[in-house]
Amino acid sequence: MKLTTEQKLALVPALVIIVTMLLLTVYLDNIIYKQIITTLKDDSIKQARIVARIVERVSPQEYVPNVNDDGFDNTYSELRAEIDLLANDMGDIRITVIANNGVVVADSELKATELRTLDNHAQRPEVLQAVKNGFGHSIRISDTVNITYLYTAVTDLHGWPYISRVSVPMSTILAQRTHARWSLALGTAITILTALITTIILIRKLHISENLRSDRAKLEELVRVRTATLTELQDLGSMLAICNNMEDAGKVVAAHVPRLIECGGGALSLVNSSRNLLVIEHQ
Repeated sequence: MKLTTEQKLALVPALVIIVTMLLLTVYLDNIIYKQIITTLKDDSIKQARIVARIVERVSPQEYVPNVNDDGFDNTYSELRAEIDLLANDMGDIRITVIANNGVVVADSELKATELRTLDNHAQRPEVLQAVKNGFGHSIRISDTVNITYLYTAVTDLHGWPYISRVSVPMSTILAQRTHARWSLALGTAITILTALITTIILIRKLHISENLRSDRAKLEELVRVRTATLTELQDLGSMLAICNNMEDAGKVVAAHVPRLIECGGGALSLVNSSRNLLVIEHQ
């Protein structure tokens, strides 16, 4: 079906809606992702503050940790047990406690013996930010467990020489983003489908309307032709009625025939009340 100008114009709103919805979906996806990150950062700071209070309660303030000390494992055994329980209660997070000198004294994902092999954490981005600003964030791959995390670190509010860090796997964040994307995609699909259905209905109505207009135009032209023929015949009849002889009638007929037989050829039969027949051919 060839589209008319009106039907093509009817497609414009649908195309505008589709493009707008796609752009809006991309925009909202970025906004939602940023909001998820912001919310998780705020929640992680609160969780890290909880860890910091546990650190104050069960960790020595004056002891400077050294992985080579014989007492390193036993000194923080209570802290490790506490953060293991806390990590289980908080769900899919990892808790790390780092001394101000960069030594990791506790980690919910590692055993005490494994802590001795860890690199110094003093130069980790989130740790540097926490030392400078009181808290810090970073998104990176863990050198220890090779998992991408959102790291949040905070310093102790009461001067304890430790940095408490909470890590949220990016897989958790991406799962939330995927869920939000499905919701957005569903809303976008419904809107686009509604726009397409509405446009199809409108185009069909315009097509029917166009056919009706075409049929009406043909009918009006047919009526015009029939009316013109009848008018011409009436005029011819009136002129013939005042003719006195056949010669005058022939002149009248000769003048009207070209208008009655426009196709260039045909015949006109005239029968009067006395049934005398006059046949005029027009070539």
